[in-house]
Amino acid sequence: PAPVTSDLPDLPARDTWVDVRTLGAQGDGRTDDTAVLRRAIAEHRTLYFPSGTYVVSDTLILRADTVLIGLHPGATQIALVDGTAAYQGVGGPKAMLETPKGGTNIVLGLGLSTNGINPRAVAMKWMAGTDSLMNDVRLLGGHGTPKLDGGRENPYNSNHSADPDPRRRWDGQYP
Repeated sequence: PAPVTSDLPDLPARDTWVDVRTLGAQGDGRTDDTAVLRRAIAEHRTLYFPSGTYVVSDTLILRADTVLIGLHPGATQIALVDGTAAYQGVGGPKAMLETPKGGTNIVLGLGLSTNGINPRAVAMKWMAGTDSLMNDVRLLGGHGTPKLDGGRENPYNSNHSADPDPRRRWDGQYP
């Protein structure tokens, strides 16, 4: 029989990928890469994220055809630091990444971490259309979150009843 046509969209050609580090992103887990990533999204369709932790401080809104590619969701993360101002206080949920309604977005191989003290944070507001793809994306936090050094984040106090940091309440953020 003839091969079945895949319902998964193809990735853009490799020679069209733009490495976000060549655009100025640090991915060092400390530097705020929000402005660099927003500019990259505005200027390029396909963004490749080498291993690292890319800190953001506000929502990254993708264009209708934006493609984000990492190679491992434990080694390549987009993250908020605890206490990020835009995600504090009273109010509804606020996305870290957001796709436009009906988009053809692809997000692949990334970890998304809202951390523990950002009560309004949600990792992804996915509104893309039927020809979109989110695959091998891990929503990080809590039990078993990997660190870049190969270890894992300890989510337990001494009697396994709460986080070691009492400011990081379990179930204190939006699902």
